[in-house]
Amino acid sequence: MNVSTTIQTKEEPLHFEKHILEQGDQISKKLHLLSMQRFPPHAKKDLRSFSLAEVAVYLGVSQSHL
Repeated sequence: MNVSTTIQTKEEPLHFEKHILEQGDQISKKLHLLSMQRFPPHAKKDLRSFSLAEVAVYLGVSQSHL
């Protein structure tokens, strides 16, 4: 029996290491796609309409001054 054939060298990745790296790459791509779908880079949200009373409170004036 030749011992050198049973020992794997450092340069060759093990089969499961390659599989784990491929799975990690797939997960990373899917997460990136999901984040782009949920939070598009140029997404904008409209500002809601405020009532006159709210505006007066935020500005610190009475409603009659608006």
